Amino acid sequence: MRKTRSLKSQQRWTDKKLYPWVVASLVLTVVQHVFSLDLIGVGARYSLWITWLPLAVGLFVLAITRWRYLMARSSDESGAGWRVLLWSFMLVQGLLFSYTSFGLAARFIADILTRNEMRTGEVIHEQYPIHEAFMQGRGNRQHLTFFREGHLEMVHCGCVPEMADQRWDPPFDIVISTTPGILGTTVLLDYSWLKLERDEPIDK
Repeated sequence: MRKTRSLKSQQRWTDKKLYPWVVASLVLTVVQHVFSLDLIGVGARYSLWITWLPLAVGLFVLAITRWRYLMARSSDESGAGWRVLLWSFMLVQGLLFSYTSFGLAARFIADILTRNEMRTGEVIHEQYPIHEAFMQGRGNRQHLTFFREGHLEMVHCGCVPEMADQRWDPPFDIVISTTPGILGTTVLLDYSWLKLERDEPIDK
């Protein structure tokens, strides 16, 4: 009992010391999200290196540093339901920790490398039929989707009155300006749309 109490006291001390760092990480995560680049063509390589591996590393580090505490807490809980709840809570906490620490660092590094790649990258102009136009979210922001290289992509824009009542296959093409990014991604620099006359249905 005394050992468990000592571990709990140590954990409370650790949590207190880490609290300012956690708050700073959350703020930096929001800032990074606001100023991040618009990417399309995000595939498995990018997701693996920038999302899943940082999350896995963060969970591994957290498990090592809190293993004794977790074991002590688990032994204190008599019911299986409470243990499942405890481990579920720690998993959510670990994912949040990983996303705002190792994940944040990975996204910052990817952003820096991508901006460096943009300096010498060629600007490419592409045109695709718009697949869907719909309003969603607060402020009724319009979302436009289109197929690019067999994958469905989406851009978020302000309200486009001409498309407000034409959800599926509106008679518009989206024109995008892009440049190559890292890990197979493409940076979306700018976009606009053209109204067209289509006599045949779009082949997706």
